[in-house]
Amino acid sequence: MNYERLFSEIRAQSETRHDIVHGILLKRAEGADSHQLIRFLHGGMNLNQKEINITTRTILSAAKDAEELAGRVFKWVNEASLGIAEFFESNDKKTR
Repeated sequence: MNYERLFSEIRAQSETRHDIVHGILLKRAEGADSHQLIRFLHGGMNLNQKEINITTRTILSAAKDAEELAGRVFKWVNEASLGIAEFFESNDKKTR
């Protein structure tokens, strides 16, 4: 498993989630597929804004991507914990 790629995907999906959760609806045309959001970004003393165009399909896709990524993260955590357990078990056997 390429961990750098996994962490990069986590960062990217985190940004998308923040856009969806923290974006403020600016325009919603009745029956429109796309909606315009704005998200305020702060950095130090500056307040910037990010304009976001989003669709229901985009939100659903982001949710599916997050579910898939969560499964991969849990698999990675499980593999890491098994590796750590094996390490300690083998060291414990060596010291007996």
